[in-house]
Amino acid sequence: MDSPTYSRPSKKIIPQTQDTTKANQQPSFSEIQTQQLTELMQLAKAKYAHQELTVAEVRANFHEGLSESEILRILTAFPEETRADVVMNALAKGNMQAATANQLLSTISLLKRWSAQEKPHQA
Repeated sequence: MDSPTYSRPSKKIIPQTQDTTKANQQPSFSEIQTQQLTELMQLAKAKYAHQELTVAEVRANFHEGLSESEILRILTAFPEETRADVVMNALAKGNMQAATANQLLSTISLLKRWSAQEKPHQA
């Protein structure tokens, strides 16, 4: 072991105990999704909870009854570069659920990519 050259460790058969099988298990999709939404909520609260609202963000009155398509229609009134900030601010203020915000942020990202791909073809 004290040799200065690398040697591949021998394969040792480790009996599977309950502790090692739990450590080797992959988290389920719902666990990953819950963790992602929790991190998104923490990020929104940390970054946007204490910011002052701008005039544009005050006009964005989101509430629980709005569907994703209705919120996207509202967001189209905002400049493209501020749409994600408006969503994160609404999440931080409690005007939107984390799952809805996550879906909206994904949609905004896709729309931004598509519009960027179309612009070179138009010229």
